[in-house]
Amino acid sequence: MRIIKAGHLKSELFAFEAERPSGKNEYTVLHFCTAFELTLNGESFRIEPHGCVICNIKNIGNFDGCEAELEWFRISEDISELLVKYSLETDMVYYPNNYEFISKFVRKLETELVTKNAFYEEICEAYLNEFFVFLSREAVLHKQDVSVDPKTKEKFDLLHQRLSMDYSKKWTVDDMAKLVNFSPSYLHTVYKRVFGMSPLSYIINLRIERAKMMLIESKMPINEIAENLGYSNTTHFIRQFTGKVGISPLKYRSKHSTDKK
Repeated sequence: MRIIKAGHLKSELFAFEAERPSGKNEYTVLHFCTAFELTLNGESFRIEPHGCVICNIKNIGNFDGCEAELEWFRISEDISELLVKYSLETDMVYYPNNYEFISKFVRKLETELVTKNAFYEEICEAYLNEFFVFLSREAVLHKQDVSVDPKTKEKFDLLHQRLSMDYSKKWTVDDMAKLVNFSPSYLHTVYKRVFGMSPLSYIINLRIERAKMMLIESKMPINEIAENLGYSNTTHFIRQFTGKVGISPLKYRSKHSTDKK
């Protein structure tokens, strides 16, 4: 794998993100030193200070107008196997207890990328493995600090039911957090622990399953299905459906229409 850029200044990130690759799995790792409203997969949610996100660059929203202080680096190759190895996920916010290691890591990367001394790429790759080991370890420690008592579990069961009934609403993590009186970061961590996925991932899964039914059982146009499911952008719906199912909505409808004959 190859790390091609690292920095502390958001202005450098803006310039670098302006030229996004197409059809490639490239990743940007972001560490927010201050709170920030981030958009991933078309969904916006608030990241508390020292949240760290591993983003597939194709899913991240625009950074125009960003006022957050952040540290970041970009990887130009697929790291999916590495993420599986260390039990990490893309597009998920991690809150490491010892977040200082991220700053030290980014500074070491910057030095290697600027000086380009002998074997700097091998050193950067070693640093990257070290980073993911530390992030995974810190994420596990943070998760162990989260306890779920019966009353909390009951609140989350009610939230789960609400999401199941009202999945077409344009939910944000902040909206959900208000329903159970928790911070957005605590909500995200506890919900994932209780239900095995993030609340936004659960809503996406519900929408995709409902979309499958509507594609098979109705002749409703794709844009109307997207609108009924709470998507304001049909292209985003098609991209999300294709990513989850493996084929586009039109191909899914055609395939199952043929199967019914």
